[in-house]
Amino acid sequence: MIINRISPSLYINYPKINTEKKVSYQTLQRDIFVKNQVAFAGKNIDFDVVKKLTEHLAKRPYSKKHAKAVCTSEAYEKAKGITGEIPESWTEKIKDIKNFDKENFCERLGDIFTLDRHWADIDVMTDSLRKLFKEHGIISDENQLTTEFIGKGFFGRNFRISIGDGHDKVVKEFKRTYRYLNNHGNYSEQNLGEHFKKFANRDSEMVPYYYGDTQNGILITKFLSKDMPEPTGKIDLEDLGTAYDDAFARNYVGKWIVDFGGIITETNLVGNAKAQNIFKKFKYADKTEDLISKFEKIFSESSKLDSKEYNDTMIGLTHSIRFLPNDAQGERYLAMHSLGLRDVDIAILEESGRFPLFFNSDSLFESIAKTDDINVKKAICRKIKNLPKELKHKIFEEYSANETNQSIKKYLARNLNEYHMNIQNRKNIFDNLAKDADCYANVALIRAMEKNFSDVTREPRFEKMFETGDMITKSALVRSIEMFNENPKLMKKWIDRFMEIDDPRIKRSLAESVSCIPEEFQAETFEKLLDVTDNNTKEFLAEALISIKGYFRHKDWLIKILDGGDNTIRRVLATHIPEIKNPQVKQEWTKLILDGADSSVRKIIAENN
Repeated sequence: MIINRISPSLYINYPKINTEKKVSYQTLQRDIFVKNQVAFAGKNIDFDVVKKLTEHLAKRPYSKKHAKAVCTSEAYEKAKGITGEIPESWTEKIKDIKNFDKENFCERLGDIFTLDRHWADIDVMTDSLRKLFKEHGIISDENQLTTEFIGKGFFGRNFRISIGDGHDKVVKEFKRTYRYLNNHGNYSEQNLGEHFKKFANRDSEMVPYYYGDTQNGILITKFLSKDMPEPTGKIDLEDLGTAYDDAFARNYVGKWIVDFGGIITETNLVGNAKAQNIFKKFKYADKTEDLISKFEKIFSESSKLDSKEYNDTMIGLTHSIRFLPNDAQGERYLAMHSLGLRDVDIAILEESGRFPLFFNSDSLFESIAKTDDINVKKAICRKIKNLPKELKHKIFEEYSANETNQSIKKYLARNLNEYHMNIQNRKNIFDNLAKDADCYANVALIRAMEKNFSDVTREPRFEKMFETGDMITKSALVRSIEMFNENPKLMKKWIDRFMEIDDPRIKRSLAESVSCIPEEFQAETFEKLLDVTDNNTKEFLAEALISIKGYFRHKDWLIKILDGGDNTIRRVLATHIPEIKNPQVKQEWTKLILDGADSSVRKIIAENN
């Protein structure tokens, strides 16, 4: 769907211009678009396939690439990207549930938010939701449904949907896709939501998740107010083999975690109920229990199990060794390795950071390192900091020279500062890893470049990646441009080089980075970016605006950002208004931001005033 952006200067003025919302030409065009939408023809959603897709995603957290592949695969084509269930507090309101057209509801719900992603007008979205909910018998009075814009993150914006029953929901509408950021955004967060809906109790601190639509980029969770009672239970993500890598205040309401993005896989307990149960038997065992006898009993009885159950049991036991007395751990790690099971060796590597100090693990690591199994090699590279120094250096040198697997390149790049032999060897290892590296490995290498090299050794490698890398690599280079902050000549060179690239991803990355570069280059770079039409780029510019020295003297900057910009941009700009000191500038800018704004923007302005 291609939507033309209309200049905000084209408005039909109504009385009380400063207090009433005006109707823009853009709004009129959008209303015509909505009214002329083709009548619902159905996407042939098969809810049995939806159930199967939901079960697949619930098994474990996947990489974003894998989660997308699952959701878009031919096997689940008839699910149309839908997972989970429509919230029960909505459907229980329907008197004639037998005649509820679930397919129609799901498609139109997705369409409403896809449309909002293009237009970003909460008033249009609210009207459409009211019609949808009333037509399907969820509400009887259109005014019964209210919406509220409650905030945004890097990947999406959140709306509170209320139908007056005290069971408000949050719809997260994803607005951008960044392939290099795993475990965030569309596909990943629906995957994680389904996983925790299955593996975490409803009384845990994970916000209840209901429904996802990966085709239209939305998910639905419970709305949690600040006065919400604390969760009655708590789940230790370690018990599921995961960890929360995004534990910032913005992702919590009280003690509730309200954002699934950033949950990462830590161990191969993940998605393995059998191994998890064994792990928890030891972790939460009574202090008086003889854990060694318990361990030996489970180990001996496992010989009767089939191969999968046996493998899962051994994974659980390996991760449980840490709970045994310190002097009993080393011999059991050695014994578990002697089983010759790939997943056990991976579990040992994942536990290696917790080995007792007096356990001489050198021979164990040397034996594991003889593997030809690519998955064990990946685990070795992930946990390479725990290996003995000589073995660590040997693996860096051998793997960087001979291994072509991109995950190995990525993990070694992430851990490059663990190589201590000499700086020249570290350069050679970096250069070997950079040969034929994909964009994901390149992102890790760029971060390693920042940490491990001076400008003299960094710049030629930066140049080479710029010449050979794809646009994801180039975007990552832009976002790391501040590595040249102490070298004005190089900084100017690279800003100019990137500005020459006519690609929206590069402009977006520059807009994202403009507030981090030296002040002497900010205004010029910012001004050159103002001609962009991409709203995601405009949003970054809006966020950066007040960090640019002398911004308040440039009304034209604001006008250019607003030109064709949607209400997402206006919301960002509205939050800046209180920081403007000059009353006249504040008044002028407020008027420009309100021109054609939706109610969410007007609310922010009113609250700030």
